Amino acid sequence: MKCTLSIMFPRILVSIFCFSAMLISGCSNNSMTTAPPATGVFICEQLQMFPTGHVSLIRVHNGYRFPTFPAEASFCTFAQLPGTKEGLRYQYKIKDSNGTDIQSNSPAWSEGIPNPLFSHKVAAEFKDVEFKHAGQYDVVLEVNSVPVGKTTLVIEQGQVPAAGNPNGAAQNPNQPPAVK
Repeated sequence: MKCTLSIMFPRILVSIFCFSAMLISGCSNNSMTTAPPATGVFICEQLQMFPTGHVSLIRVHNGYRFPTFPAEASFCTFAQLPGTKEGLRYQYKIKDSNGTDIQSNSPAWSEGIPNPLFSHKVAAEFKDVEFKHAGQYDVVLEVNSVPVGKTTLVIEQGQVPAAGNPNGAAQNPNQPPAVK
């Protein structure tokens, strides 16, 4: 089965994040499913949904670094699905490298969209997800119990960088922060 990642962001400002390595095509192995494929699954620290249909993703990332384990993290997930006249039930699941669910959100409902040029915007918030060890974890989006998209969340063990300084070195208070 050939899967193509189609990106269509008619009313959303997240297209700037499309270059990110986190954008992974979500294709179901079941070609007979009516679940639409996700255009991408994003992980961020916070998101804002506006009445206009716009969404802002804040501090998009694909992993965490912790000095010790077990460790906890809270984050949001977001994806877009092609518009469908029928509503759809969706759920995000976090799976370890063995495919075991470590946490999932409660199933949620997205109402049907009369205009297929617009997209379903599906989001979830995860609080205090416990990671027992470093490794790769999958964040999977299911629609009507069928996986339609995923991204990898990388969990590392190591020194946590100083705030605002990605290389981990202590910032000199007399020197302005580096701009990249």
